[in-house]
Amino acid sequence: MAGMELRLEMHPLQDSSNADKLYNGSYKFEVDVDGEKIPYVFCPDTILSTNSNSKIGFLDHDRIFVSKKLHPAQVPFVVLRLHYNGMGVDTLEDRFGKGTFNGLPDYQVRAITLQATLDYAKDFLRPEHMCDLIERFKTEPDYEPRWHDVIFNEVAASYTAERPTTALARREQQSLDFYVERVGEYVDAHHRNKFVKRSRGLSDVTSALPALSPLYSADITKADKVMQAIESDSVLSERIADLIPLIDQIATLHNGDTIRAGKVESRLLYLCSNEAMEKPKSAPLVYVEGDKHTNVYRVSNHAHSFFPSLRTRLQKEAMDDLKQAKRALAGVNEVVTKVNSKSPLSTRIQNSLQRLLPATTAPAEQRALVYPLPVLEIEEIGDGITEHVADLALTTTLAPLKTRDLYKALRVQAGLAALGISIPPALEEVIRQNQRTPLLMGVGKH
Repeated sequence: MAGMELRLEMHPLQDSSNADKLYNGSYKFEVDVDGEKIPYVFCPDTILSTNSNSKIGFLDHDRIFVSKKLHPAQVPFVVLRLHYNGMGVDTLEDRFGKGTFNGLPDYQVRAITLQATLDYAKDFLRPEHMCDLIERFKTEPDYEPRWHDVIFNEVAASYTAERPTTALARREQQSLDFYVERVGEYVDAHHRNKFVKRSRGLSDVTSALPALSPLYSADITKADKVMQAIESDSVLSERIADLIPLIDQIATLHNGDTIRAGKVESRLLYLCSNEAMEKPKSAPLVYVEGDKHTNVYRVSNHAHSFFPSLRTRLQKEAMDDLKQAKRALAGVNEVVTKVNSKSPLSTRIQNSLQRLLPATTAPAEQRALVYPLPVLEIEEIGDGITEHVADLALTTTLAPLKTRDLYKALRVQAGLAALGISIPPALEEVIRQNQRTPLLMGVGKH
């Protein structure tokens, strides 16, 4: 009698119903283009490779799926590209005017909509993200060098062209606002994710009740534990935004690379190391050696997922700080506007003080409490908060050094212009050098 054989086989799910389940069960993001809201969802590589030959996203009927690997700032333009690709020529002409594409073959129509999309994108995207987006477009099945390289090189040239400082300042502020909004959407969505919320909640519970830690440790990400430790550290908690570029740099390192850190940086790296974590073998960093001034850590093979996860949590914290700073700035600006448009605030306060607290009965220190700051001092506070908002925005969105230098130089230039002072040649040179971005040149070559 033949024996019974029990065989367990795992087959990857390749059917398109996975895309249906993903779309129906995922949070729908929206891109707003001229009042039209275009919904989309993010998808992993498994869904992407099963349903298309694209590495950026695909269109399934009217549903748009976008790769999770895109930078948040690139996503709206990929969505726009897919949205236009899903339209027939008649529908496109309803949008852009009858006869716009009269007699043109389909591939030329697609090239024109791609050019329009990238022309829109260049007013917002930083050079490195535009370069990456172009390289991704060049891997698409419909890439046609004869048509597309002309478009790509035209976009590249626009990044190296000099602009009047007023137009340049407007473009940089518009770009920064755009990045803050896109990155903010991403970190907020990550914060709301049900698994992230569960991990964060259990991390709080096990901190309060350590005895429960063994029961729930598998459901808590290491990044949440470290984030909690950062928020409890008197030094690190005050420098959340400064930690983001550091974490971003570490995220680019590979297994076996070493990091030599100073005192403040070591406070952070210690929390991420085998010296501090409950499970030392799964720590992203391994302590090697140290002295009074520096410590050396080695990157482990657990770092590749840990540091991007921690960076997102730090960005969320910094974004919340940015929102508070913007609200404070709006309040200060409102006070300055009211002061400058009517009688001086100090006069109004003193008049009210005389009516409510006669000098004979009100102690001097009590009267001083309600005296306002002079208008100039209020404006200086506003300037300080403005500077803080800009620095937080640049840091949180991981703006490269050239972008930071250009943005700061343009702010100084605007301040001098407001005072009627001509721009020093050295400052003009900083602006000229930093607005030139050769990174994109030659993107059409292969």
